[in-house]
Amino acid sequence: PIPLLAATALTSEAGGPAVEKGEFNGYKVLVIEDDLFSGHVIRKFLSEAGADTLLADSGEEGLELLEAYHPDLLITDSHLPGIQGREVLARLRGMPSFRHLPVIIASGDAFTEAREEMIRAGANDYLVKPFLYADLHKLLEKYLPARVEQVAG
Repeated sequence: PIPLLAATALTSEAGGPAVEKGEFNGYKVLVIEDDLFSGHVIRKFLSEAGADTLLADSGEEGLELLEAYHPDLLITDSHLPGIQGREVLARLRGMPSFRHLPVIIASGDAFTEAREEMIRAGANDYLVKPFLYADLHKLLEKYLPARVEQVAG
């Protein structure tokens, strides 16, 4: 297993918190990660940010949850037991209701070729593990834009 860099990841480059509590309230994120520790660290970060998060530990389980859960964002490892991340992407992009779902690959494979292959397969972005929370936060801001609460006045 490739651990995430949790020690330095708790703050942004500016030294402040990498995420505000509740920043992503109302969003649903599905995480497909077979490494239990990595999956729970990502899930904890997302939950603290307010996102409703489900965790699957295989591509098969992820695809089942996808149809039942209808997430706003998918974060998946590329190397999974059974159905690999590339196949998850292929099946997802073949489903009309998920064709435009943002997908972030979080993988320990740092080779440029691996990143390019996943982007060509339909991923929107690619994070190399271990990654900083600040890097994940930037992608959350990109794919889960802040929802402005309307105040009755």
